[in-house]
Amino acid sequence: AQGYGIKRARLVINFSYGYSGGSHDGKIDAEAAISDLIQTRRKISGPTALVLPSGNSFLDRMHTRIPEEKLAGGEARLHWRLQPADRTPNYVELWFPEAFDPAGYSVAIRDPSDASRGSLAIVPPGATGRNGRDASSRAAIIFDYNHPVGLISADHHRRKRWRVLIATAPTEPTATERRGITPGAWTIVIKRSADAKPLPQPIHCWIQRDTDPATLRSGARQSYFDDSLDVRFNEDGSPREEDTLDALVRRFGSLNGLATSNTSITVAGFRLGTGLGSSLSEVRPARYSSAGSQSGGLPDVRIDCASLSDRAQFLPGTVAAGVRSGSHSVLRGTSVAAPFVARQLATTFMSASDDDVEQAERYNYIPLLRGKPPPGGATV
Repeated sequence: AQGYGIKRARLVINFSYGYSGGSHDGKIDAEAAISDLIQTRRKISGPTALVLPSGNSFLDRMHTRIPEEKLAGGEARLHWRLQPADRTPNYVELWFPEAFDPAGYSVAIRDPSDASRGSLAIVPPGATGRNGRDASSRAAIIFDYNHPVGLISADHHRRKRWRVLIATAPTEPTATERRGITPGAWTIVIKRSADAKPLPQPIHCWIQRDTDPATLRSGARQSYFDDSLDVRFNEDGSPREEDTLDALVRRFGSLNGLATSNTSITVAGFRLGTGLGSSLSEVRPARYSSAGSQSGGLPDVRIDCASLSDRAQFLPGTVAAGVRSGSHSVLRGTSVAAPFVARQLATTFMSASDDDVEQAERYNYIPLLRGKPPPGGATV
């Protein structure tokens, strides 16, 4: 900026990374810190835009929602399927409503044979343990045939919202001397006592992503919620892109856990109807593109815009420049859609007036994007 004599340099940051865990309310530590940095730079150095992908887990069964009516009998159960030959740990987070006191609630886990393998009572803020210390953060070991293979922990996240984290060992550890957890459908049991408070909003559960680029060769295999009530396919065999009313698994609400703050531009992916020459009136959401909530549900997060991630339903990905001169590669996912938006915004930043940029800042500069809205009936 000094070299070009610019006092308030305009900056666009593309952060193509997905994170399926977190509270999805803009308040986890990493997301809150990023948001603070963006807001600080806007005040001190100039216009700053952050572009993030919506994520690719829309159909991956990594999000569930437990409303009050599902706990009416005092217990709710989630089936969490751990895959065989998985060489990496697995994590699932259970987030209670903000400012909710979970006294009387407990979380237990049962193995595929339905034997109890560990449980944890959630202690409210200010409670003390046997040693007289603060017990607002607690943990319990998960055992599998008398071997410790995981942990259930509870913490009062930033003293605002209770979180229960369940972490497990791999089903097939790389170190042969270490014990792995048995693969199959484990059951997460949420219980509450008769005098526990009812839920004002649902408990939301997110499984952390367990996939890596192929070059890392980590041996990761994604775990998922196995809900028998969830209708996964339409009558024609195509993947169902709507939530099943009575099921706990939710496609909507699967949004990237790092893209829920009010300082980010969240980009979904769309596919063209019949290839690159097709009309934009035939645009449809990519089936894997994660989405926010519907009908004002909590967490109240939405997609801001969408960009190309697939050329057509049967031509996945978009053509991109390769690493070597003259080469190319085909990339897919919302992490490919996000850079298109970042480039468009950077181009607009070069010519937009200071007044236009300043007015658009309260909307994260989205009004400066010159794309076309999706056709009627299309949902992102």
